[in-house]
Amino acid sequence: MPRLSRPYVEAGVIALGHGVTHWYVNGFFLVVPFITNEYALSYTEAGLLVAYRTVLSAIFNLPSGALVDWLGKRRLVMAVSAAWSGAMYGLVSVSPNYVILQLTVALIGIGNITWHPAAMATLVERLPGRKGFALALHEFGANLGDALAPAAIGALLVFLEWREVLRLNLVPGLALALVVWLVVVDPPRPAGHRPDLSAYLVGLRATVTNRLLLATAAVSSLRTMSQNVIQTFLPLYLLSGLGLAADAAGFHVALLTLPALVSGLIVGSLSDRLGRKPMMMCSLALSGVLCVVLALAQRGLPFAVALAALGLVLFSIRPVIFAFAMEATSATMGGTTVGLMFGLNTVLSGLSPVVAGLLADRVGLLSAFYLSAGLLLAAATGAALLPAPRRKPALSEVG
Repeated sequence: MPRLSRPYVEAGVIALGHGVTHWYVNGFFLVVPFITNEYALSYTEAGLLVAYRTVLSAIFNLPSGALVDWLGKRRLVMAVSAAWSGAMYGLVSVSPNYVILQLTVALIGIGNITWHPAAMATLVERLPGRKGFALALHEFGANLGDALAPAAIGALLVFLEWREVLRLNLVPGLALALVVWLVVVDPPRPAGHRPDLSAYLVGLRATVTNRLLLATAAVSSLRTMSQNVIQTFLPLYLLSGLGLAADAAGFHVALLTLPALVSGLIVGSLSDRLGRKPMMMCSLALSGVLCVVLALAQRGLPFAVALAALGLVLFSIRPVIFAFAMEATSATMGGTTVGLMFGLNTVLSGLSPVVAGLLADRVGLLSAFYLSAGLLLAAATGAALLPAPRRKPALSEVG
């Protein structure tokens, strides 16, 4: 068998690592209903619990991107991110009261969010001619974690108390940190090189004032807001609204992400050939329509089919959006670009579960699907208005 080249080996490890970080994120959504029951929370309070984690993690996006671009400590950032995720879930499992629980849940998101700038900047550098495929491979790992976590954790919750399930999740994060440290290599720097803060600040200013990047971030934020609503309230709807058992609910949540294991790589590769914008417009618009179908179907086979179809498009388009954004900025600011994108995404998506919770308390849980549909159709409209990116080359690319 031919040996895989070093860049592909590192890309595979990074994709696997992304899967572990998303295992933590998506697995926790299935635990939220059990926390809600134990502490007698309203739907609004359940949404706030997710929002705490989301908003606090947003604060760390830009600093982690700066660490990647200025200091070049990608391997360190990824290893710490993985270990942090596992450690925080361990703390959540031993929280003695609701106040401490809120604090530890808020700290969880830091691990997942700080992973992205280092990982995605490394992938784009390792496979520069296949950005769409490289970021789709990274998303493949996320979709794998998203699909496996609810099914596995749902099955565990049938036999174990939710705190025991979270304690078991210490192991994957620590194991991933070790693998990343042993396999991933930071890019070499010239002898005597020192990070130039003034040069980085010039690049930072150009990045944060890039209108095309900010417009792309707005489209991405609308998509992420919708995804966050679906991921938060789908388990609540399945468990509380339909009265499904935990394992059956976990299976349905897995249906949302499992199809994207294949479609994400296809969509990413097609965007390298056909262009990012057409793929963005079609996927976002179709996702919005499918959210409406979910609300109308409500249960049964049509509901399950709509879930799987939504997963095909909603979870496959994010790497294309990020590839579009990274082509609009300098190659030397890849980590900062990703950090800024995720920062804006996370701040806004942290608000969407609260709004959805308020609607669910007043109108019913099905309102979450209609809210998601509106957000996605707005994102599709925004994508249609984006001009083609004209990326400025890095200094090292000139001449």
